[in-house]
Parts: sequence; C-alpha cells; structure tokens
Amino acid sequence: MSSGVSSVNTRSQSQITIKDAFKSPENQSTWNMEKVGLSIERLSIKIDETAKENRDNIKELAGTIDRLRKEVDNKLEDIVKKQTETEKSVDFCYKKLEDMNIETSNRIEDIKERMILAEKHDRKYNLLIYGVKFDKKEDITNVVHSFLIYQLGIDKEIVSSMLLGNVHRLQKHKESTAPPGIIVKFLKHNDKELVLSRTHQLPKGYRVLQDLPVTMKMERHRLAGKAFEIRRDQKLKTRIIDSGTSMILQTRKDLNDKWKTYKH
Repeated sequence: MSSGVSSVNTRSQSQITIKDAFKSPENQSTWNMEKVGLSIERLSIKIDETAKENRDNIKELAGTIDRLRKEVDNKLEDIVKKQTETEKSVDFCYKKLEDMNIETSNRIEDIKERMILAEKHDRKYNLLIYGVKFDKKEDITNVVHSFLIYQLGIDKEIVSSMLLGNVHRLQKHKESTAPPGIIVKFLKHNDKELVLSRTHQLPKGYRVLQDLPVTMKMERHRLAGKAFEIRRDQKLKTRIIDSGTSMILQTRKDLNDKWKTYKH
C-alpha cells in the first residue's frame, strides 16, 4: 500500500516538476533568452540576406552607372570629335573662301589694269591742250594750227602736213572760269611726239598733256599739286610721267642732273 502510494506520488511530483519548471523565474528567464537568441539569429540571417541582396543591388547599380558613364563618355567623345571635325570643316571653308576672295580680288584688279591699259592705248595719239581762248565762231582745226605755230614755234609747213583726226573742245567745268580744253587726235605718232617735245617753251597759262584714262588723269592732277609745291619750296624742276597704269613724279636740280623719282 505504501509502495503504491509512493509510486503515484513520485509520478505526480515528476509531472509537476516538468509542468512547473518553466513557471519558475529562473527557468522562464532561460527560456526567454533562448527565444531571444533564436530571434536574433533569425534576424541576423535576415539582415545577412538583406545585406547580400542590397550588395547585389548596389553592385548591379554600380555596373549600370559604370555602363552609363561609359556611354556618356563615348557620346561626349563623339560629340567633341564631330565638333572638332565641324570646326576644322568651317575653318577649311573659311580659308577656302578667303583664298577665293583674294583670287577674285586679284583677278578684278588684273582686269581693271588691262582695261586701263587698253583705254590708255586707245588714247595714246591724243593730246589735251589747255589755255586757248574760246570763240563761239571758231574753226577748231585752225585754232589748233595757230597754237602749234605761234605758241609752240613749230614750222607752218610741218603743221600743215600734220594729219589730225578728231579735234574738239572738252566740256567746260561749271566752277571753272578757264576756257574749255581741246582734245586733238594725231594720226602720226611722230607728230604727237614733236608737239610734246616743245611744251617746255610754252608761255605761262598754257598746257599740253598726254590724254589718259580717267583714273590716271586724277592721279596726275594730284601729283601736279605736289609738283607745284616742290618747285615753289625746293626750287627743283619737276615732271610727271606715266608707267603702265601708274603716274610717277620726278625731280631734278637742273639740265645737267638726272631725273629722280620723288618718294611721297
């Protein structure tokens, strides 16, 4: 009897011990720590998984950024290359246009010079006479003959033998009070040269000049003003000659001196 009771009591005590074991503060604390440890372990695993996932994402993102950077660099390099090529192309075109402009300007100047030379050739037998009084009833050919005989001192028979082409008065300038000039076309070069060789003995107020294109006349007129100043201030002899399409002012001290080009 006592043996059976003792056995029952032992089982009951064992059951109570297992059931109530976790109810004790010490056992409860241990259980809680185990639960916390388990939770921490799971959390750690979760963090590791998340970190790995984040690392993978960051790595993927870094790869994407690197690819984008390379694409941008390539596109930028391509843009710079195209811009450089464009700039070179623009510079080339500008240089080409500049060369064409220079070439065109040179051609224009060459054409102008040839036109002036052609006009000069057409006028080479013409002389301009200034200072001869004007008469509305005048016979212009007789006026020229009288000028050659009495002002230049050319023999009357020589003057009579001269063959003249077109002879007429020039248009008078409105602001000028001087009589209009006379243009004379000589048919023989020697006759024209004879007249020019006598011009140094002309009385004051008369002039005989070679007919020239307008641009050369203007330059000669400009140099004539300078020549007057030289004769007045430096007491030198002066003359103006043509060379090609240019006019040249020359000076000398006297008949024994050589003509020198005046630098102005």
